[in-house]
Amino acid sequence: MAEYSTIFLGSEEIASETLQFEFEKPQGFVFKPGQFVHLGLPDLFDTDSEGNSRSFSIASAPHESHLLFAMRMRDSAFKNHLKSAVVGTSAVISGPLGNFIFPDKTDRLIVFLVGGIGITPVRGMIVHASQTKSPQKIIVFYSNRTGADMPYVHELVSLNNQNIQIIPTMTNDASWIGEQGYIDLNMISRHLTDINEPIYYLSGSPEFVLAMDKLLRDAGVKDIIVAEFFGY
Repeated sequence: MAEYSTIFLGSEEIASETLQFEFEKPQGFVFKPGQFVHLGLPDLFDTDSEGNSRSFSIASAPHESHLLFAMRMRDSAFKNHLKSAVVGTSAVISGPLGNFIFPDKTDRLIVFLVGGIGITPVRGMIVHASQTKSPQKIIVFYSNRTGADMPYVHELVSLNNQNIQIIPTMTNDASWIGEQGYIDLNMISRHLTDINEPIYYLSGSPEFVLAMDKLLRDAGVKDIIVAEFFGY
């Protein structure tokens, strides 16, 4: 597995308790949208049983100048160190890895079922498809509790690409104008003429992915691709 040195460039809050971290893209580092890397912090001042590296989906698209990673913050040695890192902090990335990527070629509709921070690999894929003017038809069902919990939604909706449809849904936000509730077959069917026609991509917490996988398989859907790394 290839290993690259990189430098921390800064962070910003992009949703409630959710930070985006920006790193220098190493020279020669090439990846496909949707892949992930192992991010290592050699100077981690505190550690736990998981050591000084974690796996993170790449939120940026290949054409973007820097590497972006987004994560829900929690009290862990790794995330606390990253949150307090100063610009110029050294890091190491290993990869890229993963098969959560677009097919080489397909005429079939691609449907993403995304929960919460599972949007990280999907953001890079959608931005890439829009930037390259891909003719691929894509629908993204994107579930969160409230609008404040939903990273990247405004950016993705504003892409204004006729081939890409973003359908946000809130499970606990009565003020939201749009889809309400958990993603289910009724919601999917309102936007598709045939639920068995697309290729489905699932990304989110392990619980979300398992629930969506069961939902689709119970409906007879067979073409399902799951993110190897759930972003937690």
